[in-house]
This record gives sequence, structure tokens and C-alpha cells, in this order.
Amino acid sequence: MTSKDQHFFEQMLPPGASHLTPKELASASGYSTRFILDSYDSGKIMGFSANGTAKKESGQRTIRIPRIAALIWLSGISNFDALMVSEAIESIIDKSFTMEMKRELAKRLSK
Repeated sequence: MTSKDQHFFEQMLPPGASHLTPKELASASGYSTRFILDSYDSGKIMGFSANGTAKKESGQRTIRIPRIAALIWLSGISNFDALMVSEAIESIIDKSFTMEMKRELAKRLSK
């Protein structure tokens, strides 16, 4: 992965987080949380599971995906052209950003 590619994928992930939850990775990638969990369970995404705060009988698990593992996974699934990337990013922004966040992003991009 070139440094330009790594920078692109790095910008997709939440800033400063060393580990991501499946929900955070789903939000960043545009996939569903269920898809991320299935990919984790099948070994396509590296990470670890811990049950520290859950009761044994609840069956709950806490999954953490290291940032670098998320970057590797994102780069491995990226077989799309620039138009597809821009459409995906636009879709994620439309779904996830408030109007105020969109205005701030437009200001920063126009500089």
C-alpha cells in the first residue's frame, strides 16, 4: 500500500482511535455492522474479542479491531475506480453528517 493509499484509508477511520468497534468500522466503510461481524467471524478482519464486562450467560462479546487491521482490510477490498470512491464517500457523508458538519467540511475543502 502506497503512502497516498494509506492516507486515504486513514482519513476514513475515526481520528485517534487505536482500536475500532465493528459499528465504527461499518460506519467508515459503508458496510453494515452485520457484514463486519461476519467478516470478523470468518477471519477476514483481524481483531480480538473480550467479555470483561458481560455476564457469562448473556452471550455478549466485545470486539475490538486494531486500526492497522482495519486499514489492511479496507485496502484489500478496494477494487474500485475514483468515481466509485467519490460516490461512496458522498453517500457516507449524506447518511452520517449533520448539516452543520457538512457546512464545516465544505469550508475546509474550499481553503
